[in-house]
Amino acid sequence: MTKQRFKVSSIIASILVLIAAVLILSNSTSIVSIKITTNDGVQEKVDRKIPFLKSKSHLPDYRMLYKVNGSWKDAGTIKNSSAKDGLTFKIPKQATFKLLEKIKIVDADIGPDQILEEVVVDSTNLTGSLFRYELASSFSLGAGGEWFFSTVIGKAILLGITIAVALLILFFLG
Repeated sequence: MTKQRFKVSSIIASILVLIAAVLILSNSTSIVSIKITTNDGVQEKVDRKIPFLKSKSHLPDYRMLYKVNGSWKDAGTIKNSSAKDGLTFKIPKQATFKLLEKIKIVDADIGPDQILEEVVVDSTNLTGSLFRYELASSFSLGAGGEWFFSTVIGKAILLGITIAVALLILFFLG
C-alpha cells in the first residue's frame, strides 16, 4: 500500500511540475524597452516660456511611467527631445508582458508634471491619441516565474507540489 501511495504522490508531483514548467515557459516574455513616436499630424507640445528665464530648448521633457501588477514604475525622463523620430525608454527592471497594464507619458516640465497620455497595454504595438508605442521584448524565465507565482493557479500548483513532496518524504521515511 505504501509503494502505491509513493507512486501516486510522485506522479502528482511530476504532473504539477510539468504544468508549472509549461505555464512559466509560455509566459516568459519580458519587456526591455518601449519606443514612443508622435502620431502623424499631431503637433508636439513645447515647453512654456517663463519670463526672465533663458531656456536652451523648447522641446518637452518626456517621462514614462508603466504599471506592472498594480504598481507604477518609472522608466526615466528624456529631456529636451522630440518624439517625432521616436524616443526609446529602457525598462530598468524586468517587466513581464502579461503583467504590464498601462503606460503613461508625462511632460516633466518645470512645475507640476502634466499627463499627456495614458494607454492600456493589450499588444506590443499600441496607438494612442498622441503617440505610437512599440514594445521590445526578450525571453526571460524570471518574467515567466514572476507571472506564474503572481496568479492564483500558480500559488495553488506550488501548494500542490509542496504537499506532494512532503508526502513523498513521509512515505520514504515511514
